[in-house]
Amino acid sequence: MNFLRRDDGGAAPASLRKRVRTLMAVVAPAMLGASLALAPQAALAAPLPPAQVDVDFAAEQGPLLHTERYNNFHVSSTFADQRPADVDYLNEQGLHGSLYRAWLNSPNQTDPICTTPDGVCVLSPGFDAYLRDLGNASDTVLANLRLDAWIGQDAAIVTPQIERILLAIKTAHPKVDFIEAWNEPDAPGSKIQATQVYESYAPLYRAVNNVNNVLGLVPGYVPLKVGGPALYFFNVPWLEAFLDAYQADPDPAKRLDFLSYHAYVRVNPDGSRQFYKSDPSLVSGYRDQLDSMLVGRGMPVNLPVYITETGIYPGPMCDNCDSTDYARQAAGMPSLAYWFSQQHDTYPMNWVARRTGLKDQFVTQNAIGPYMDLRTQEILWRPYEQLPSDALTPYGNVMLMQSMMKDTKVSTTSDQLVNGIGVYAVAAKSTDQTSASVMVWNYQGCSGIPPTTSCPTQGYDLAIDMTSLPDGIAHGNVTVTAYRVDQETSNFYSDATDPDLSKAKLQQVDQRTVTPAGDTLNYRAQLPPNGVYLILLNGDRDSTGSMDLPFGS
Repeated sequence: MNFLRRDDGGAAPASLRKRVRTLMAVVAPAMLGASLALAPQAALAAPLPPAQVDVDFAAEQGPLLHTERYNNFHVSSTFADQRPADVDYLNEQGLHGSLYRAWLNSPNQTDPICTTPDGVCVLSPGFDAYLRDLGNASDTVLANLRLDAWIGQDAAIVTPQIERILLAIKTAHPKVDFIEAWNEPDAPGSKIQATQVYESYAPLYRAVNNVNNVLGLVPGYVPLKVGGPALYFFNVPWLEAFLDAYQADPDPAKRLDFLSYHAYVRVNPDGSRQFYKSDPSLVSGYRDQLDSMLVGRGMPVNLPVYITETGIYPGPMCDNCDSTDYARQAAGMPSLAYWFSQQHDTYPMNWVARRTGLKDQFVTQNAIGPYMDLRTQEILWRPYEQLPSDALTPYGNVMLMQSMMKDTKVSTTSDQLVNGIGVYAVAAKSTDQTSASVMVWNYQGCSGIPPTTSCPTQGYDLAIDMTSLPDGIAHGNVTVTAYRVDQETSNFYSDATDPDLSKAKLQQVDQRTVTPAGDTLNYRAQLPPNGVYLILLNGDRDSTGSMDLPFGS
């Protein structure tokens, strides 16, 4: 089958003890054993192996990269009537973006960019609304421009054609700050040659320069940046050819403000393919390789890289090919982001807010029966006639978790993470030292392709040891709040036959007030396959009560 086609003390007052006991009576049955040793573990069919996560809040690692703020909308004509409500909901939930990606001329869209064939470009109403919606969803917008139609044409003709489009877009929508050239020119079946990629890129950067010159006198104008080439994968030969051509370009005004590629699969020198779903850590060395290319050509190693599409499922790929794959997608996406975020000046972008398929962040389609016809790769699930604008998939809920993380990243270690599979952890604290967050998840990715995929199902008895708590947490009462996403929790598709949208809400599964022992806290949870936990700590220096029960195991 070919799945390669395109597309985060002392005793308490009696009233407090009573309140906590009442809370635990409600929370514990739904928690599958998550506890602070304040409630009995749920009965298990078999003991789970232990997993240990250590968090050191004193070991700061700089700003946390909030990868949930880097996202994609599909083309202008995809669920266009629904899009404004989706944008409003994202903003209301705290998922306003730093950078969203738009499509200027994808073959999947029906809206033209301009309503005029030549002269001044007048943006079509549908396309104008699309860019307005994305500007409302994000601080800045990256616009993808495919260059296929201009291959082999005279640059003197191509540059003004592109310039009129970009001038209209940047004038009407100043949040469009990035222009990305190409989209997977090296994809399977493409007839584009590596040498043609930069040949068609050069007229684009000249058009960008011209637009910046025209609009540069406008007060507050932010110049357009340009880059690419949005390769299908981290394709070293094509990247080297692109960089060689850039280096050889004699134009003193040449520019390359960023590089971009997509991350679904690694293609080995022998042509074999490794999907990242079976080992997300395969991406971990890409920035070092790229830095070597840049150094060898005398280019700056701080050149930003945008992985403008990331995912464990390229095209219509699936594993079990039923609704259980939604939970796997939810755990797989932060796993890829985990490895990319450890690489400097590297920004992985989520795919996608709403389309149809396992990669949607909004609930869009039913999931009854098989996901697709394995012979034709046709997706069989169909969109709902009335789309909900307030229901996220498990993947969308994990992004919501990531948005609740604090901003100063700290050190974490896990003893159950091998070859990209197992228990991940990310932690951060607030700059004022009064709150902190820990996100842990158990990614159990599958190898192979359907119908012969092999999917591990390992769960863990997880212990999280948190040390060197921030000052605002270590010396007083702390409110501990936990959220969970898994196959049964915060998952609209936990029962694909039940249309109750309340299943899609991110579920709080634990909340209690405790007093740390010194500057440490311990948290215990049973972590199912592809389960995700977010634990929030909020200090209260003004409180005097404390619990008379031990915190932790």
